[in-house]
Amino acid sequence: MLDQTNEIISIFQKSLNPDIKYANVTIRKAAKDLIARYKYEGVHKMATRVVKSQLSYNNRLENGDLEDGEPICPTAITPYEMMVKIPKFARYFAELKSKERKRERKKAFKPVTPDFVKQRGEIDPEMRARTDAVKESIRNKFKK
Repeated sequence: MLDQTNEIISIFQKSLNPDIKYANVTIRKAAKDLIARYKYEGVHKMATRVVKSQLSYNNRLENGDLEDGEPICPTAITPYEMMVKIPKFARYFAELKSKERKRERKKAFKPVTPDFVKQRGEIDPEMRARTDAVKESIRNKFKK
């Protein structure tokens, strides 16, 4: 258990907080509590994802690459802060997943392009003829 606790603390120490104190009772207890509640593998995965998301968010923030409406990433530089902010991180990851789904749906949906509609808002005569032909074939199918 001691090695697992140190490993969780080291995830934060290596990436976000080089000054973290391994002997800090609060940090050590938080890591132990998280391991007891979510098992070592779950806490390791969670800590790694939290650290990566913070680093990624900070890089995009510095480079000005944040998208409009992108959720703000919570900050946690110790296992204790991660434990306290688990609901915030859960919401952040859910919002990211939702945005990704919306982006995928947007890619799948192809809106009407200017090729089909002239600038005055009139439908192109060729497109009108094709649309009328499709409508007529559908009507004929249902008449029979």
